[in-house]
Amino acid sequence: MAARSRRLTPIGSRRTVLEMGYTADEFRVVLPRALRDYDISSDGAWSWRVVSAERDLALDLSIDPRPDRQIAALSIPVLLVTISFGSGTEAAKQRFRQSFNRGFQKGGG
Repeated sequence: MAARSRRLTPIGSRRTVLEMGYTADEFRVVLPRALRDYDISSDGAWSWRVVSAERDLALDLSIDPRPDRQIAALSIPVLLVTISFGSGTEAAKQRFRQSFNRGFQKGGG
């Protein structure tokens, strides 16, 4: 099943909230690989500070597990992911979004 993320806030804003089909544990495993070109430090089990290698982007990333979605016998995890951009050029933000989306894309359609 392909992971879909639904954007809940405008992409141009300083803060983006996504609804993703991941558990918190899955997200924690994928995050370092998805953002391997970024410096990531944890602020605890639920939040991270992400800085680009070029130091032209800094952001805070946090997760908030929500109740699973039930579709008949199928249960799909729901994770709210909040990305709060602190500093960075629009080009750097766009590079981050591409890396994030590519890194968290699951196989499938």
